[in-house]
Amino acid sequence: MPFRVLKQIAQTVDNEADFVAASGTKIIKVHHTSSPAVLHNEEPVRMSMYPGGEPSNDPIAKIEREDWPAPPSPAAILPEICKLHKMSIETKDEDEDENVVEEDPKIKREIEELSKFKDESGIGKIIYKELEEQKIQPKKLLDPWKASRVPGADHEPKYQTRYQSPMFACKLPPLKDILMVQLIN
Repeated sequence: MPFRVLKQIAQTVDNEADFVAASGTKIIKVHHTSSPAVLHNEEPVRMSMYPGGEPSNDPIAKIEREDWPAPPSPAAILPEICKLHKMSIETKDEDEDENVVEEDPKIKREIEELSKFKDESGIGKIIYKELEEQKIQPKKLLDPWKASRVPGADHEPKYQTRYQSPMFACKLPPLKDILMVQLIN
C-alpha cells in the first residue's frame, strides 16, 4: 500500500473511538483523563499559579489597575497630579484664611453713617443690626474662571461647566499659525 493510504487510514482510526481490527474483533479506545498521578499533580500546578500559593484577596483585577501592564506614563497622569497638588495647597490656604474675616468697605461706610441715626429711629436700629450681622459673615471669594463666564463677572453661574478644569477645554491653533497671521496683517 502506498504511504498516503496508510496515513489516511491511521488518521481515520485515530478520529474514531471504536473500530474493528483486521481479525474482526471490536477494539475500543479508552481515554484516561484523570489518572491518580495527574490528580496528584493538579493541586501543586494550581498553587504555582499564585505567588503566595493561594489566590489573592485583591478585588481589582490586574487588567483594571492603573499600573497594568506597566506604570502609567508621567505625561498621561501629570494633569491629575497637578490637580491633586493644587487642591492640597488650596485646602491649606483655606484653613489659614478661615480665621481672617475681610470687611466690605461698603458695609463699613453704611455702618458709620447709620451709627449717627440708630438712636433716633426704630428702622435705623433694625438696619444697623442687619449690617452688623453682614459684617460678621465672611464674604465668599469668587473663582475668577467661573465668574468670567457671566456678563457682569460679579457672581458665579449656577450650572456646572462641561470640563472640570480649563486645561483641555478648547483647542487653540499652533503658535506659529497665530504669528504668521499677525505678520501678514
